[in-house]
Amino acid sequence: MTVADDGFLSTFERTGRSLRARASDALDPLRSVRNRAVVALDERLSARAKAGLWVAVVLVLFAVPLVTENEFYIDVLIRMFQLAVLAQSFNIIAGYAGLFSLGHVAFYGLGAYSAVLLTNAGVDPVLTLLAGGVVAVAVSVPVGVISITATGIYFALVTLALAEMFRIFFLEQWEVGSLMTIGGSSGEFIRIGWSDGLFYWVFLMLLVAVVLTTYHLKRSMLGLNFEMIREDETLAQSFGIDVRKYKLVAFVISAFFPGVVGSAFAMYSGFIIPGSVFSVNISVGMQVQAILGGLGTVFGPILGAFVLLTLEETFATFSNVKNLLYGFLMIVLMLYLPGGLLSLLKRSDR
Repeated sequence: MTVADDGFLSTFERTGRSLRARASDALDPLRSVRNRAVVALDERLSARAKAGLWVAVVLVLFAVPLVTENEFYIDVLIRMFQLAVLAQSFNIIAGYAGLFSLGHVAFYGLGAYSAVLLTNAGVDPVLTLLAGGVVAVAVSVPVGVISITATGIYFALVTLALAEMFRIFFLEQWEVGSLMTIGGSSGEFIRIGWSDGLFYWVFLMLLVAVVLTTYHLKRSMLGLNFEMIREDETLAQSFGIDVRKYKLVAFVISAFFPGVVGSAFAMYSGFIIPGSVFSVNISVGMQVQAILGGLGTVFGPILGAFVLLTLEETFATFSNVKNLLYGFLMIVLMLYLPGGLLSLLKRSDR
């Protein structure tokens, strides 16, 4: 083979490599589109699988009263649903908007006392449930306007003081019209005739409702605005976000479900006193459960409620150590697991 032939082959090889490179470059956008399509399909299938899993879980839970009449198990699950709804409500204002409230128990108590008043007046129980949320929202607007002027620990103290004011208010007995009274340290009785199974479904539906609300909030522009405010209020203002308005919106949204679940609890328990439905321990429990599971997540507060209730039932004979347990968990979580238990599950997936 001559030198001319070698030169020709070398030129031919270089030309071939160049053409292959150009063809590869031309196909890169197509590969990118294909890869994005595959990823999107995987995510869609994953989302559908997760949705199917949670629908299956809800259906299983829905069937519990149909397969067992054990009052203990039904009562424990009702309490878990109740705690999870309260923890998720706190998660909306603290996990997304960054406002740590110690006074959300006020809306729970107001819902409970609105149930007493309306039930004694002969109002339908279903309307009474919804009225508890409406009352909580109506009260949360002026309370929120007052509270959001403070920040940080001062916001928490203002909300705590307002909740204590409601507790003291209901320690006194007040006349409503000429035939009814409400409040008083002796407590209030309430009876509506619903079965435990029906109450179980009510609390389960409330849990489903608050989870769906949180899920859609997390994926919405409203939720994004909440998160921007949580991370940096000054930066949020620079983007034209009305910080005070969105804080108030978060406060009002997070007040609705404690009001409804407070009404449901009053009708389920049949008896309430101001010291129980306005107890600061309920507010602390909301925080511990939400932080234990994972603030700013959809399912973290539910996990936290489940774990904490399991611990409480396990050590039920040592009822005096509940507050010590809350304090210990808060210290451990803040120091070693600020992302909550859900962050451990995410790490194990990696």
